[in-house]
Amino acid sequence: MSQINLNNSKNTRPTLVSFFHGIGGMSKGAADFEKLYATDMWDVAERAFHLNHCEGLFDNYDFSLDSMNAKRIFNAINSNPNPNPGISYRKGMIDCVVSGSPCPGMSSVNPNRSAFNFKNMLMHKQIRLAGMQGLGAKTAWFEQVPGFLDKPMRALRNEVLAVLDSQTDYNYELQVLNALDYGSFQSRDRVTIIMVRKDVGEPSLPKPQPINLSKQALGAVLPYIEAFRYVKNLTPKTAYNNYINTMTASGDGLQVFDGKTWRGVTSVERQKLSHLEGYDLSAFTDAECTRLMGNMVQIPFAEAIMRHIRLNILGK
Repeated sequence: MSQINLNNSKNTRPTLVSFFHGIGGMSKGAADFEKLYATDMWDVAERAFHLNHCEGLFDNYDFSLDSMNAKRIFNAINSNPNPNPGISYRKGMIDCVVSGSPCPGMSSVNPNRSAFNFKNMLMHKQIRLAGMQGLGAKTAWFEQVPGFLDKPMRALRNEVLAVLDSQTDYNYELQVLNALDYGSFQSRDRVTIIMVRKDVGEPSLPKPQPINLSKQALGAVLPYIEAFRYVKNLTPKTAYNNYINTMTASGDGLQVFDGKTWRGVTSVERQKLSHLEGYDLSAFTDAECTRLMGNMVQIPFAEAIMRHIRLNILGK
């Protein structure tokens, strides 16, 4: 387990724990939260965390193991150099948990998806570990691909809803939101679940905002790109008044026309389209960058969700 904490606050910010951290899109949207702990079983994610001096500690560990539990998390937080002397974190004290469990078993673009993929079960555990059987967090935000709502996922969906219902100290709200409606450069639908402890308040979600093509169109982000298309149909669209679809971890088939030739997007362009300008990914291969950014929650979307949780639910 590796440790780093550059924060010198006196616990004036609400606290955050992140599961399935990846490149940290959900945490990056939580600028006003104190990041205590992040976990992911992925060396690339851990390297990115340290290379960019992220706040808190990173625990590279298998989330599916029984030993990934509240005791492990609190021991890690409390043994890390503490920016808040005298505070020993325990059940009920964490303000928010954010988590987006692996989606390959549910994704509609996966020809081998199955409701019985073992990784799907991590959706159950993230709820229990954030809630009554684990950290007892005040709030939690869970994110998943819209394929979770498809007919083939009915058995899984019923199980997950049953787990949510079993958290009797909590209420929850589930909606499909699109990151584009919150300032993202990508049209990216996501199942969004907000879970709130009953003594804290009621779950709710931020309202979508009008799309602004002068800022969100592909040509607004990459002014030298004139058009774009997707390998599946090759129908071009002008870059100046159209936005792109989800950029995926497995390769989205996006091609751009730069005035000279059709080509794929570069890692640097992918960073801009993922709101990650200034984030250091120089130590990673193109394939690693594509996976890191394809898996991430879009930062403007995360900012809207986390701001809403802080102000409208936690009241901080």
